[in-house]
Amino acid sequence: MLAKENNINLKDLDLFHITDDPDEAVKVIKAFYKKAPLTPNF
Repeated sequence: MLAKENNINLKDLDLFHITDDPDEAVKVIKAFYKKAPLTPNF
């Protein structure tokens, strides 16, 4: 999808985090919401 079809940007791959460790998954999610806190969209 990246090289052949050019459907995604190389930077988009930074959006994915693969882990089988629940503690690491929680850390990744918390870090994301520190940068992009939830706010109402109305």
